[in-house]
Amino acid sequence: MCNTNDETLEHFLLECTILESIRSNVLCDIDDTLFRACGKQISDFEQPAKIQILLDSTFLHELVTEVDEELLPELEHHTRRLCYILHGERQKYLLKTECRRRKGGSTQL
Repeated sequence: MCNTNDETLEHFLLECTILESIRSNVLCDIDDTLFRACGKQISDFEQPAKIQILLDSTFLHELVTEVDEELLPELEHHTRRLCYILHGERQKYLLKTECRRRKGGSTQL
């Protein structure tokens, strides 16, 4: 989408500049929940661990010895929300791009 890198899972979830404003809002909620659950934020983890936490919050047990179990459903809610919102924005962007491409293509006939 941003044409700065390959559209990998890592890029899509954490790096794409087109999605930054949307991502930052939800990541604040994730950071808050993570901090309350284990005293860390998403930026405290290496890239592969960040992705794993975002896709499966139970992975947190592999990284941190003490986790407040009661906050895992809240963390799961925010990580699901992040994936859902980013996916929706990607779909909107791709539809707009396709519409522009079609309009541009039809005027060139």
